[in-house]
Amino acid sequence: MKAPFFIVGVPRSGTTLLSVLLSNHPQVYIDGESVGISIAENMEKYKRLFAYRPGRGQRAVLTQVIRDSYKQRLEKLLDYEQLDQYADLRDFFHRSVNRRAEEHGKLLWGDKTPELIFDLPQLLQVFPDARFLHVVRDARSNAQ
Repeated sequence: MKAPFFIVGVPRSGTTLLSVLLSNHPQVYIDGESVGISIAENMEKYKRLFAYRPGRGQRAVLTQVIRDSYKQRLEKLLDYEQLDQYADLRDFFHRSVNRRAEEHGKLLWGDKTPELIFDLPQLLQVFPDARFLHVVRDARSNAQ
């Protein structure tokens, strides 16, 4: 399995277009379930709580929504039954993600979560050989 890649950038910069183009390659796997989608799904789940909790209560609910979103993504991504076999958590994570790509018959996997642009140092700790595709768009093309 080759080094992973991460598509990062600001909203409306073209990250989705690049993701769609790359995911059509027969050897590239990009997980369609991004953290952003999970957060949106959990917002629906907690919608009633937001309606009844003013001020500081909303912050607590939002924190829980985000925690649940990451938990859902990790549960889909990681194979917890295999955890005891790997002493090194980094190795475990690599194997789990690579397994998902292999299940889809792909040799290379990537992730398109533009917000990860703020977490590059942490990603490099886990994936020191990762590639980053930073999409930049001329701001004038979005200005009204």
